[in-house]
This record gives sequence, C-alpha cells and structure tokens, in this order.
Amino acid sequence: MMWSPPDKTFSIKVPAELKEEKGAYTDGVADNDASLYKAISVFGGTTKSDQAFLVVTLKLTEKAKRLNTEKKLGGLEFLIGGDDATPTDDKLIQLGNLRAREVLYSSDEGCSKGLMIDADRQIVVMGLASSSCKYLKSDVAKHFFSSFRLL
Repeated sequence: MMWSPPDKTFSIKVPAELKEEKGAYTDGVADNDASLYKAISVFGGTTKSDQAFLVVTLKLTEKAKRLNTEKKLGGLEFLIGGDDATPTDDKLIQLGNLRAREVLYSSDEGCSKGLMIDADRQIVVMGLASSSCKYLKSDVAKHFFSSFRLL
C-alpha cells in the first residue's frame, strides 16, 4: 500500500499500516535558531511477522537547509540503531537526484536498516528492524526502500 505523511510531500510503499507516534523526539525541536529542526514527526507500524517499520520526517530550519548533506544527515543513525549502537555499514548514496545515507546494524538480537534522505526542506528517515537479517534482503524490504518519491 502507498503511504504519505499528512503534508503529502512524499510517498512510500509500506507493508503495514503506519500510525503517528505523538510526542516522540520532541526534545530535538527548539524554539531558537540553534535547532536544526522545526518539527519532527514519527510514524511506525509492524507486520504480521513482527518486522517493525519506521518513517520519521524532520522539517529543517532555514539554518539547516544551508548545510551540506553529510551534516544534515549526521547523528541521525540513533533513530535506526538506538543510542549506543554502532552501524556495521554506513555509506552515502544517491537516490535518484537526492543524496541519502544508508546504515545497517547487525547483532545477535537481529538486524535493522535505515535510509536517511536529504529531501530539500526536510529529512526523511526510513527504517526497518527484524529479528532475521535475511528479511532485509526480502522483496518487501527492497520495495519499501526503493519506493520513496517526492510529490
């Protein structure tokens, strides 16, 4: 099913219904020019086979829009792997005409993959976590990560 956030700025093919998680990560939004984000919205869902999907939108301040992609996307990996985890793979990629950062985490508890997209006025973070690392190579996962489209 295709999904778009309330502002309809992009669409993604998702395998499960996503619901907004109100109040998540509000500490990243400040009322001053030092903050990089004007607003943060978090949407999550789980498939019947317990794979967790996450989409986070971070609306950029004017100051943040002027930063290069590496600085815009730096420090956001905690959304995928948690506060104390280190990615097992981390690279900048090209997604159509957009720059993105792909991170992978692998541990005894499972695997997760994240895609952080510099989408001009906002950063979009797409994440998938599963107890089975092979799920990250499934058709469902491939469609999810390749389906991002600006509207």
